[in-house]
Amino acid sequence: MRSFIALDLKEENRNLILKYASGFRDILVGKFIPASQLHSTLFFFENFSGNLNELKAYFKIVAFTPFDLEITCFDYFSFKNNPTILFIKYKAQHLLDYYKQLKDFLDKSGINYDRKPFKEHITVCRIKKVDDLDLFRRQISIANETFFPVTITVPSISFYKSKLTPDGPVYEKLFSLGGA
Repeated sequence: MRSFIALDLKEENRNLILKYASGFRDILVGKFIPASQLHSTLFFFENFSGNLNELKAYFKIVAFTPFDLEITCFDYFSFKNNPTILFIKYKAQHLLDYYKQLKDFLDKSGINYDRKPFKEHITVCRIKKVDDLDLFRRQISIANETFFPVTITVPSISFYKSKLTPDGPVYEKLFSLGGA
């Protein structure tokens, strides 16, 4: 089962992020992530092979307290100097404790996950093309000076099932830390 563990965002914060990103709509071609699907992935499972009931039981016993994260700036990933992903960077002190607990459990349980290093970000747009790279970079600078830093609250960390469809992925929240 294709799935992931992610930070959840409140609806008003997801809408705020897309409002901040609206200035990029006229200067790039890409697929903006719908507000309902904005999240930050901690662990990705191409094909979850572990015991789902065991993971759910572990999620129930982890004491979870909502925490703040500080959104610091827009940035982008690139391939061969071409922007591919527009994202929002953040810092979250308490997140690392939850990340380590989850990682330790996954490792001890022998559950395979994508081992790419964790990068604190929320994907906003999958970029297909940027015609004017200088304009794109200027827009990032303007947005960063205008909007950031800003603090938002993470209400939960959840396990999601992800189904790929011709219209894009469909996410289904299965359970959250603390049993929520």
